Amino acid sequence: RQEGQEETMPRLQPSSYSQRSFDAHAERTADVAVSEQVSFKDIGVKPDLLRGVEAFGMARPSPVQLKALPSLRSGADAIVQAKSGTGKTGAFAIAVLEAVAVGGERRRDKPQALVLAPTREVALQIFDVFSALSLHMRGVRAEAFIGGLPFAEDQARLEGCTIVIGTPGRVLALFNAGVLDGSSLRTVVLDEADSLCSSSFASDITHILSKLSKNRQTMAFSATFDADMKARVEGWMRRPKHITVKSQQISLIGVKQYVCIAKVEEKKEAFNAKVEVLESVLAHNAFHQCFVFCNSRWNSDDLCAYLNKKGWPAASIAGNMLQEERMRVMEAFRRFQIRILVSTDLTARGVDVERVNFVVNLDLPYDQATYMHRVGRTGRFGTFGTAISIVTEDEKSKLDSIAAA
Repeated sequence: RQEGQEETMPRLQPSSYSQRSFDAHAERTADVAVSEQVSFKDIGVKPDLLRGVEAFGMARPSPVQLKALPSLRSGADAIVQAKSGTGKTGAFAIAVLEAVAVGGERRRDKPQALVLAPTREVALQIFDVFSALSLHMRGVRAEAFIGGLPFAEDQARLEGCTIVIGTPGRVLALFNAGVLDGSSLRTVVLDEADSLCSSSFASDITHILSKLSKNRQTMAFSATFDADMKARVEGWMRRPKHITVKSQQISLIGVKQYVCIAKVEEKKEAFNAKVEVLESVLAHNAFHQCFVFCNSRWNSDDLCAYLNKKGWPAASIAGNMLQEERMRVMEAFRRFQIRILVSTDLTARGVDVERVNFVVNLDLPYDQATYMHRVGRTGRFGTFGTAISIVTEDEKSKLDSIAAA
């Protein structure tokens, strides 16, 4: 660098998601509607945070936010369960930002909060939310730490970082390298906690939490928990409060779900039969943007090439792609440069794209929880959408078992 020129710190920049704006006057379903006319100002959100909340389009607290925030603000450990797309991220973002604002003057030089997510895409989206909500908060800065990006830049970005957001593998690597100090981290969030306590992540999460103060506050959020997963999460906490937003319907109210049968004739593979049905479904249903879920990268790539050839602007995304390419694809999808995103279950959880109002399961997921997360990519925050599963006759029993689970 030239003499007298300030050295610039490498930073991840928020995506276009951080500039999104919800229509506060749009019709919303009962998943997010509340009977009382209460605002975030009414529940005591401070002016600097309130400016970010309102600029992000969050006009009124959703049911999960109203129900969870009192406990989260009190410093209690909590397990929070509510449907996908009903405001869980907003709930923990407000709670964390309020906590670091209160404690920030004491330890400005060290991170005070840690947010963990199972995928890089979800971690980056959480980073976008924190960046937007904290825009007017002095001395508060979130950073994302994920695999697939240069590790050497992480240490520089930790300087002055208030909130560490990341995936378990990269965060654990920061601890092991001695560049992240857990002693100052007083608040921990486990997002998509049922995934984080699975066999893929549980060991890393246990190791990370062992490096933190026992006096921390730990919050866990997910749309789905079974008894074993909930018990494991409880083991990471101290007398947690259980906060559940109950509903007679486990799926999002605004999402209509349908099944289309693909007839597999002689000499025709099931995949090709399903693609024919998909082409008809796309042509006969009006939609803004669409997720199409496949169980393998190979099917995703083949389908993406076929859709583009047929005139549908499409891209594919999967876990074995370079991180820069994954980020480029997601940003193009958010900017409406792509109509259809063909994906593995990499994006089945937590990913929120404003214009998505159509989801297609070209391949059925392996379990009901994944089905619910996939379908939850539309109908988010009380909006409306459609989900269609394309199955062969041989797969109808599998679909029935998912529905009955």
